[in-house]
Amino acid sequence: MLPDVEEKGKKFMSKLVALIAIVALCAFLGILLFEVPRLDLGILIVFTLILAVYDFFKPSNRAR
Repeated sequence: MLPDVEEKGKKFMSKLVALIAIVALCAFLGILLFEVPRLDLGILIVFTLILAVYDFFKPSNRAR
């Protein structure tokens, strides 16, 4: 494969795995919230999801 195409493929797979992880986290925390309906737990879950989504969309400036 061409180096540019291979790099794009790696970035796509990385984003896809991260998206699957966020969906799994949402499913787990959603089940937790519906089984233990407490306001303080709900606030903590929302804050956790905001941080996870922010980390997903934040551009990475690390050189690899």
